[in-house]
Amino acid sequence: MHRMRAMTETLPIDETKTAQLPHGDTKRTFLLDLNRFQEHLARLAESVGSKAELGRRLNVTGQFIDLLIAGKRKPGKKVLSAIGARKRVMIEIDVEAE
Repeated sequence: MHRMRAMTETLPIDETKTAQLPHGDTKRTFLLDLNRFQEHLARLAESVGSKAELGRRLNVTGQFIDLLIAGKRKPGKKVLSAIGARKRVMIEIDVEAE
């Protein structure tokens, strides 16, 4: 099976870079929220030619890729590992200014 390269840096509409974790010389890790992941997946599909082709490379259907991009499904271990990603949980807390 052809493996996808690990996720690379993506930029949102306002061109602000995604905050990254400390990294070594050869790897860079980015945290993406689900919306940014969907954008990244859409770019991957565009870069390989279609959602169907991306699905073929990831051993899922093009329809499933479409549902992931639309936010109607969430990525599982199979898709995440195929693109070199891992699921992480983040909790955001609002704190009143003192």
